[in-house]
Amino acid sequence: MTPMIDISPQVAENAEEAGAPGRFRIKMVNRRRRAAVDIKLEVAIISIKGVKGGQIKVREVVPTLNETPLILPGRRSNGDDDNAYRMRMRVDLKEALADRQKYVRVRIFARDEVSGFGKVSEMVYHNVRSDVIEGDFSKGQTFEIV
Repeated sequence: MTPMIDISPQVAENAEEAGAPGRFRIKMVNRRRRAAVDIKLEVAIISIKGVKGGQIKVREVVPTLNETPLILPGRRSNGDDDNAYRMRMRVDLKEALADRQKYVRVRIFARDEVSGFGKVSEMVYHNVRSDVIEGDFSKGQTFEIV
Protein backbone atom coordinates (compact mmCIF):
# COMPACT_ATOMS: atom_id res chain seq x y z
CA MET A 1 0.00 0.00 0.00
CA THR A 2 3.03 2.30 0.24
CA PRO A 3 5.69 3.05 -2.39
CA MET A 4 8.90 1.04 -2.32
CA ILE A 5 11.66 3.31 -3.60
CA ASP A 6 15.20 1.97 -3.49
CA ILE A 7 18.17 4.34 -3.48
CA SER A 8 21.55 3.34 -4.87
CA PRO A 9 24.02 2.19 -2.19
CA GLN A 10 26.82 4.10 -3.97
CA VAL A 11 27.19 7.43 -5.73
CA ALA A 12 28.35 7.33 -9.36
CA GLU A 13 31.01 9.86 -10.39
CA ASN A 14 31.31 10.55 -14.11
CA ALA A 15 35.05 11.18 -14.61
CA GLU A 16 34.48 12.65 -18.09
CA GLU A 17 32.77 15.62 -16.45
CA ALA A 18 35.60 16.30 -13.97
CA GLY A 19 35.14 19.64 -12.27
CA ALA A 20 31.67 20.15 -13.77
CA PRO A 21 28.57 20.45 -11.62
CA GLY A 22 26.43 17.38 -11.93
CA ARG A 23 29.15 14.76 -12.22
CA PHE A 24 27.85 12.99 -9.10
CA ARG A 25 24.70 10.91 -9.58
CA ILE A 26 22.39 8.99 -7.26
CA LYS A 27 19.82 6.59 -8.71
CA MET A 28 16.39 5.71 -7.38
CA VAL A 29 14.05 2.95 -8.57
CA ASN A 30 10.34 2.45 -7.86
CA ARG A 31 9.95 -1.30 -7.15
CA ARG A 32 6.13 -1.31 -6.95
CA ARG A 33 3.79 -1.83 -9.89
CA ARG A 34 1.88 1.34 -9.02
CA ALA A 35 3.29 4.81 -9.54
CA ALA A 36 4.81 6.87 -6.73
CA VAL A 37 3.39 10.42 -6.70
CA ASP A 38 4.00 13.70 -4.83
CA ILE A 39 7.73 12.95 -4.71
CA LYS A 40 9.86 15.18 -2.54
CA LEU A 41 13.57 14.61 -2.18
CA GLU A 42 16.28 16.06 -0.02
CA VAL A 43 20.01 15.58 -0.36
CA ALA A 44 21.87 17.04 2.61
CA ILE A 45 25.41 17.21 3.91
CA ILE A 46 25.27 16.60 7.65
CA SER A 47 28.09 18.06 9.75
CA ILE A 48 28.67 16.99 13.32
CA LYS A 49 29.59 20.00 15.46
CA GLY A 50 30.73 20.02 19.05
CA VAL A 51 28.87 22.43 21.29
CA LYS A 52 28.69 22.98 25.00
CA GLY A 53 27.07 19.89 26.45
CA GLY A 54 27.52 17.55 23.46
CA GLN A 55 27.23 17.38 19.70
CA ILE A 56 24.67 18.60 17.20
CA LYS A 57 24.04 17.77 13.56
CA VAL A 58 23.96 20.71 11.15
CA ARG A 59 22.12 20.10 7.86
CA GLU A 60 23.13 21.80 4.59
CA VAL A 61 20.69 21.01 1.78
CA VAL A 62 22.37 20.23 -1.55
CA PRO A 63 20.55 21.38 -4.69
CA THR A 64 20.15 18.97 -7.61
CA LEU A 65 20.65 19.92 -11.26
CA ASN A 66 17.50 18.25 -12.57
CA GLU A 67 13.92 18.80 -11.55
CA THR A 68 12.39 16.40 -9.05
CA PRO A 69 9.87 14.20 -10.85
CA LEU A 70 6.31 14.62 -9.63
CA ILE A 71 5.54 11.01 -10.59
CA LEU A 72 7.80 7.97 -10.75
CA PRO A 73 5.99 5.30 -12.81
CA GLY A 74 5.57 1.79 -11.50
CA ARG A 75 7.55 -1.26 -12.60
CA ARG A 76 6.24 -2.76 -15.82
CA SER A 77 6.46 -6.39 -16.93
CA ASN A 78 7.31 -5.36 -20.51
CA GLY A 79 10.80 -4.22 -19.52
CA ASP A 80 10.30 -0.42 -19.58
CA ASP A 81 12.76 1.47 -17.41
CA ASP A 82 10.59 4.51 -16.70
CA ASN A 83 10.59 3.65 -13.00
CA ALA A 84 14.31 4.49 -12.63
CA TYR A 85 15.56 8.06 -12.11
CA ARG A 86 19.05 9.54 -11.74
CA MET A 87 19.61 12.68 -9.66
CA ARG A 88 22.60 14.89 -10.44
CA MET A 89 24.19 16.80 -7.54
CA ARG A 90 25.53 20.37 -7.80
CA VAL A 91 28.30 19.95 -5.21
CA ASP A 92 31.48 17.89 -4.94
CA LEU A 93 30.39 14.97 -2.78
CA LYS A 94 33.96 13.62 -2.62
CA GLU A 95 35.04 16.81 -0.89
CA ALA A 96 32.15 16.60 1.57
CA LEU A 97 32.84 12.94 2.40
CA ALA A 98 36.60 13.50 2.81
CA ASP A 99 35.88 15.17 6.16
CA ARG A 100 35.20 12.51 8.83
CA GLN A 101 32.84 14.91 10.62
CA LYS A 102 30.46 14.96 7.63
CA TYR A 103 28.21 12.53 5.79
CA VAL A 104 25.65 12.73 2.99
CA ARG A 105 22.01 11.77 3.58
CA VAL A 106 19.38 11.25 0.86
CA ARG A 107 15.70 11.18 1.81
CA ILE A 108 12.85 10.60 -0.61
CA PHE A 109 9.18 10.93 0.32
CA ALA A 110 6.52 9.53 -2.01
CA ARG A 111 2.85 8.56 -1.91
CA ASP A 112 1.17 5.56 -3.53
CA GLU A 113 -0.98 6.63 -6.50
CA VAL A 114 -4.03 4.63 -5.36
CA SER A 115 -3.96 4.44 -1.56
CA GLY A 116 -2.33 7.83 -0.95
CA PHE A 117 -0.20 6.35 1.84
CA GLY A 118 3.27 7.85 2.03
CA LYS A 119 6.68 6.49 2.90
CA VAL A 120 10.19 7.88 3.37
CA SER A 121 13.20 6.08 1.92
CA GLU A 122 16.67 7.02 3.16
CA MET A 123 20.29 6.28 2.26
CA VAL A 124 23.41 7.54 4.02
CA TYR A 125 26.89 7.81 2.51
CA HIS A 126 29.85 8.00 4.92
CA ASN A 127 33.06 6.93 3.19
CA VAL A 128 34.49 8.50 0.03
CA ARG A 129 36.48 5.36 -0.89
CA SER A 130 33.60 2.87 -0.69
CA ASP A 131 30.57 5.07 -1.38
CA VAL A 132 31.73 7.09 -4.43
CA ILE A 133 32.48 4.91 -7.48
CA GLU A 134 33.89 6.23 -10.75
CA GLY A 135 31.61 5.42 -13.70
CA ASP A 136 27.95 5.70 -14.58
CA PHE A 137 24.87 3.66 -13.69
CA SER A 138 23.83 0.82 -15.98
CA LYS A 139 20.54 1.13 -17.80
CA GLY A 140 17.53 -0.44 -16.15
CA GLN A 141 16.60 -1.60 -12.67
CA THR A 142 20.13 -2.28 -11.43
CA PHE A 143 22.43 -0.10 -9.32
CA GLU A 144 25.54 -1.45 -11.07
CA ILE A 145 28.11 1.22 -11.90
CA VAL A 146 30.18 0.62 -15.07
